[in-house]
Amino acid sequence: MAAIYAVVLVLFIYRISTVGQVWGTARDSVSQTVMIYGILIGSGLLTAVLTRLGLSSELTAMIAEADTEPWQFLLAINLLMIVLGMFLDGISLIVLLSLVLFPMANAVGINPIHFAVIITALVEIATLTPPIGLHLLVMSRITKLPVQTITRSVLPFYSVQLPGLLVINAVPLLSLALLP
Repeated sequence: MAAIYAVVLVLFIYRISTVGQVWGTARDSVSQTVMIYGILIGSGLLTAVLTRLGLSSELTAMIAEADTEPWQFLLAINLLMIVLGMFLDGISLIVLLSLVLFPMANAVGINPIHFAVIITALVEIATLTPPIGLHLLVMSRITKLPVQTITRSVLPFYSVQLPGLLVINAVPLLSLALLP
């Protein structure tokens, strides 16, 4: 309904677009939506296969037996997510890894809410990480600037995000303070 309302507004009320422009915008939107859903479907299939194979339970048992400290586990997850964030968008990261990582985090003794906050912060960093950072691509498309220019402009944000991620990892109370 909102899309139909927007088409009526731009074509008939404000008269700021032509039918051809609206059609091009709709075609681009469908193309991007299909791409995102393709990633989600692929992630869902991979997660289902990994679950059926029992990989999650095997990795959880391995982590529990290895006597891994929470900080070691979090360091490994932070590095893994930042590297994977260079190649996958945030939704794919969450869909692909959450079913595997959350049981492992529980086995190590990390609170699930604290771990979810860490994953969220990591996904936000991943969306700004080249070469596939989704926010970089969106900003590039909107501004019509090359991704390299956008990447250079975004670099100062890492000086805030990375120390913030370190604090979130080191101080679970920040994530858990509002719990009843």
